[in-house]
Amino acid sequence: MRHFLLILFVIFSLASCINNDETEVEITVDAQLAYDLLNNSSDTLNIADRNYILEAFMWRDFMPGDNDDHSLTSVNHLVALDSLLMPSYLDLTKQYVILNDSIWITDYTDQRDNLYDYKLSRVSREGPEWGINKSVSVVAEVTNTTADSIYYIKVENVVISATY
Repeated sequence: MRHFLLILFVIFSLASCINNDETEVEITVDAQLAYDLLNNSSDTLNIADRNYILEAFMWRDFMPGDNDDHSLTSVNHLVALDSLLMPSYLDLTKQYVILNDSIWITDYTDQRDNLYDYKLSRVSREGPEWGINKSVSVVAEVTNTTADSIYYIKVENVVISATY
């Protein structure tokens, strides 16, 4: 009986050492969806006689420290090409990052970095650990809350970089 209790104690002790903080990133593998997203989105949007483009930056953080999370982080900017104030009725609501047939689909976090009046910036975190220097395509869902409309805008050949 003592050996049985000792074995149970060891098993529970080892089980408690497992890192439960890691979140599983959901990746959709769907060649048709990737094709449809890229072909049904535009590299320039025209909304209310104004033109917009998407800028995207992707990186994985390898900086030394307590953080063992090396997942993909993304910052997207919807840019008004006329450099006028970004209308409040536009929002970036969902992001699709495409690597071949694999798609990371995520909502943007609530973090908004609006340093420029003509840019709407949103962040996505905890993405897949895809390789550095891989080239991806980004499709962003843009919501017009006034017209209750959804648009899709893309930027291609975004290289995943690293911070050290």
